[in-house]
Amino acid sequence: ERTEHVQAHPGPNNVVHAGPFGDWNLIPGLRLLVRELREQLIQFGLADALYYAAGDGERAVRAAVYGQVLRALRPHRNEGEVLLHVVGHSLGVTVAHDFLYGLFGKPDEPHYLGQAATQEDRDDYALWRSRAGTGLILGSFTSMASQLPLFVLRKQALIDRLAAGGVLSPLDIGVVPNGQTQWLIVYDVDDPLGFATRELYGDAKEVRQVQV
Repeated sequence: ERTEHVQAHPGPNNVVHAGPFGDWNLIPGLRLLVRELREQLIQFGLADALYYAAGDGERAVRAAVYGQVLRALRPHRNEGEVLLHVVGHSLGVTVAHDFLYGLFGKPDEPHYLGQAATQEDRDDYALWRSRAGTGLILGSFTSMASQLPLFVLRKQALIDRLAAGGVLSPLDIGVVPNGQTQWLIVYDVDDPLGFATRELYGDAKEVRQVQV
């Protein structure tokens, strides 16, 4: 709960500090700064990340977001080649990355097949997976305020690979080695929840990173 909500309901089982001068800090403004960091950045800024990292949250987010993308792709099922352009911000970068990995990386047992809201979404997902790299091409991926460096910690296999000095493969999200920028990463060093990400993927020419 936010501090003002707690302080608005004092009682014998909710003891708040008495008096404005009894609870003071040596550095003026520090408490306000810490409070804002805790209640704005950490509590709200990380809440969606924690939700997505949990099984129930991942299932709900993917059912909603993947479903929207698949419905947008539905009218293009019979086209010979479809270019997919993806833009993601903050947690959306991770969700988009997971979506692309499920299609182009083609893991043996994609979790989404058990998370989809409808059978039509499952069928569409399987269709686009079968066409990924041929009938479905990644046109571009633009990410801002990426949290991917946090989310790679979800998978032990990725931790092992990075700990051994390895990097992730751009091919797994549909980025092909053609010398042209396909994935643009934009980050701000003053954003505590947005991270530079390119280094996770080595030095591929197709992945461009810009500090703003």
